[in-house]
Amino acid sequence: MEDMEGLDTKGLLSYSFRAVHESSNLMRTIVQSMRNRSREGLITPSRKAFEAIGNLAFTQLANLRHRGAFTTVAATFATCCQLTKHLDSVEGEVSLLEVWYQGTLKEIFSQRSTTRRSAGIPSMMTGILSANAANPSFEDAMAKLIEIASIEAHVVETDGSNLPQVHAYNCLKDIFKNSLLTSMGNKSEKYLPQCLELAASGLRSEIWAIRNCGLIFLRSLIDSLFGSQESKAMIEAGWDGKANRIPYHRYPTLPTVLASLLKSGRTIVTSANATSSAESVFPALDIIRRAGPPDLLRDEIQIYVAAYLSSPVWHVREIAARTLCSCLLHDKWLSVVQDLLRQALNDKTVNGQNHVHGVLLSLKFLIERFTEVALDRLIADLPELTAFLETSHIDSLYVNCPDVIAAYLEVVNMIWISQISRSQPLQPSKVLIPSTQGSALLKAQSIISKILFVSQGKEPVQQVKTVLFESRLGADTMATALESIPRLWHSTSTASEIRIALCDLYIDVCLRTKFTEPQVVAIENLVELMNQLITEDKLDSLPISSLMNLWNILPQRSLNPSLSNAIVRASGCLVAIMNHHQRLPATAFQNWGTMMADAGSDDKSFDTRFAAAQSLCSFFSVAGASSAHEEYLPTIIVLYDTLNDDDDEVREAGSAAAKSILGQNLVPLEASNRLLRWLIQHFSTSADLKAITASRVAGYRHEQLWSSPGAQLAAALRSDDSLFAVEEQNLFVDEVREASRWATVFQSLKWDEGKSEDGEILGKLDEWLLDGLAQMQQLLEQEDGPLGWASNPSVFAICASILRSAVVLGKTHGSPKLRQAIAQFKDLVKSPNHHHVSKLLMEPLEEL
Repeated sequence: MEDMEGLDTKGLLSYSFRAVHESSNLMRTIVQSMRNRSREGLITPSRKAFEAIGNLAFTQLANLRHRGAFTTVAATFATCCQLTKHLDSVEGEVSLLEVWYQGTLKEIFSQRSTTRRSAGIPSMMTGILSANAANPSFEDAMAKLIEIASIEAHVVETDGSNLPQVHAYNCLKDIFKNSLLTSMGNKSEKYLPQCLELAASGLRSEIWAIRNCGLIFLRSLIDSLFGSQESKAMIEAGWDGKANRIPYHRYPTLPTVLASLLKSGRTIVTSANATSSAESVFPALDIIRRAGPPDLLRDEIQIYVAAYLSSPVWHVREIAARTLCSCLLHDKWLSVVQDLLRQALNDKTVNGQNHVHGVLLSLKFLIERFTEVALDRLIADLPELTAFLETSHIDSLYVNCPDVIAAYLEVVNMIWISQISRSQPLQPSKVLIPSTQGSALLKAQSIISKILFVSQGKEPVQQVKTVLFESRLGADTMATALESIPRLWHSTSTASEIRIALCDLYIDVCLRTKFTEPQVVAIENLVELMNQLITEDKLDSLPISSLMNLWNILPQRSLNPSLSNAIVRASGCLVAIMNHHQRLPATAFQNWGTMMADAGSDDKSFDTRFAAAQSLCSFFSVAGASSAHEEYLPTIIVLYDTLNDDDDEVREAGSAAAKSILGQNLVPLEASNRLLRWLIQHFSTSADLKAITASRVAGYRHEQLWSSPGAQLAAALRSDDSLFAVEEQNLFVDEVREASRWATVFQSLKWDEGKSEDGEILGKLDEWLLDGLAQMQQLLEQEDGPLGWASNPSVFAICASILRSAVVLGKTHGSPKLRQAIAQFKDLVKSPNHHHVSKLLMEPLEEL
């Protein structure tokens, strides 16, 4: 192999994997015949052969490090373990399963920890347990693994390479994750509380490898509790105050375990080891945050959670605050928060400021959560809460602690936004903001507070503009300030004059700042307002000259991907509005269509393609059914391609845009069919559509140069011996379906061979199809079959396009030479001497 050209380490490893994979599958097939030992006349492997295969799989699992390799070998070993019950027991000999079990324990103690997942050792253990044997029993294996994982290790006693605890943790993790073991009665469930304590103890270890495996094990246990189907948004939001998300009654000892974990970390929460001690209680905090507190020990657990609010580690305070939020989703929440804040304000220890900060974080998360799940309860308690905050004087007591002031301002800002939305006066009416603001969080919340305050005066938008441009804000602070404005003035419920003034504000931000982040936010806010005004048919109220100036200046600036996508997203609104005000020339639409086609191409990122689809949706919401103008054609073709995009979100956005043209809300697949029919109905004589259709029939976009059918087929038939196939950019589009669609469009268009343009297009396609039929005749000389040339998807698509198009053109406007070539090809296919070829491929010939 060393003499082979182009064989690198990756290739050698992959070839080796294939050898292991195929041989392992073959051996698994052989040993599966052991089930037939009781049936006469059937061939089964001998005991010696069975043991040889099982021992070989065991040895390979102990030595392999390639995950794909030991995964396929693991399936063979598990099959061997499950089939040992068909072996006759020999008196005085230890069972084969027991030998493998003892061998696995030996590997746990002797194998160096070279991988964080212990390579094949967990598969060895789960394979043995999948046999569901009395010896070794599931209970004995679990007890042994828990015993090994519980062994305390110290840095001074090991170099970190020989750690049986790591292998034991990984074996336990795989036992909880293994679907086969779960289907056999889920015996692991009763060990979950005990293992939760074990994982938490692993997080306290001095050795990184053990802490890491404890964390991985913890993830497995939490997935066992909650399942792995929850969305990211649901996981991050936490409990909603309704039914508990896990059945605590199935784990009667779990509440006690959670309380014990919280209590054990509480004693050292303020020590030098605060971070590591807190990591050990993260499992308990995360479970309570997501599932809600158990009714048993609820008050005790709440006290333990609140103790972590004074941790010197910010992340610990934040997790504790989120967990406490889940504990306080009830009617008495405000009195609990008041008590906690009084305790924090009276805390004179070194962590007193941290304590106040932690309680304010809890209050912030509570306001957020109540806004989502129990808004009426929050509104009823707001007057008492604001009065309490005013009397606490936090803004004056902690003027030298920017993090506390920032958290306090964030709480007040959330209260103010709620009051503004209900047209109530701001309470607390005044907040003391420090003149020196070294903290980025404090700067952001300070500017939001100023914006909210000035919004209640006369000419509010002008006042906000003054605050933004006279405060000498940095990029992040200005972006944060702009993000807060839509929460203050929602696009659907704000008066028209305010919305127009906001449009001017966002345009000024784009023109006057050189920071890209604020420009992106300003454009996104501007697009939201323009879309709403478009929906309400108030385009004439928009500042057209300012928008045109913005459209001319933005593309000339240096762009990053986010700003480029924002411009693409805004372009649909801007072009539609400018065209509504004064009809744009055809070249402007052609240039914009080219821009949209580039943004929507398969090789662009999802964000860019989605921005283009949304932009098209905005544009056609204005153009609507009046889109049957020649200058709109390139953009409609881009919309058609959007309906065939690889991502369903992009296709759905394209379907929403097509609704404005078709008048119906359709699924993307049907919308693309209807859009082509609409094009036939309105552009049947268009020279541009005819050229586009001819290009699509040949398998190309309109702007692409055609290559010969021979070159296409040669490229498709070229043998590719690379180990890793390059995935196509678009796996949704079906080339055969596209060929059939566009052949139907071609047939339905009104061609006039007397016109030079039509004659040129027809002649070019006729010549291309003649070449294609000649190339296919050469292919017919080769034998086809299940694995023949027609089984290649790319070859099949090219040949289907050639045949379908040749038949359509031959029926109508094909040259005598093309018709003769089609007839010859059909006769050749029917000839008894030719090699058999796919009937599915030859279907178009049956139409003749």
